[in-house]
Amino acid sequence: YLADREGNPWASAMSPEEGVLLCVIGPEGGFTRAERDVLTGGGAVSISLGASRLRSETAAICLLFAVRSIRSSG
Repeated sequence: YLADREGNPWASAMSPEEGVLLCVIGPEGGFTRAERDVLTGGGAVSISLGASRLRSETAAICLLFAVRSIRSSG
């Protein structure tokens, strides 16, 4: 998953599938268009953790919560 403000809402975009999971959180200024294209071109699903820009530490916690929530309910 690519945590990005421009992504789809996490609750509708994430899958409860088990297995290896790679989560990517961007730099303070966000991802560039080229970085987004490389990541999504490689199979990353772009998800939004909300409209607010989060600090990387907070985004990591939110993304792990989202993964756990989706995988627990699936």
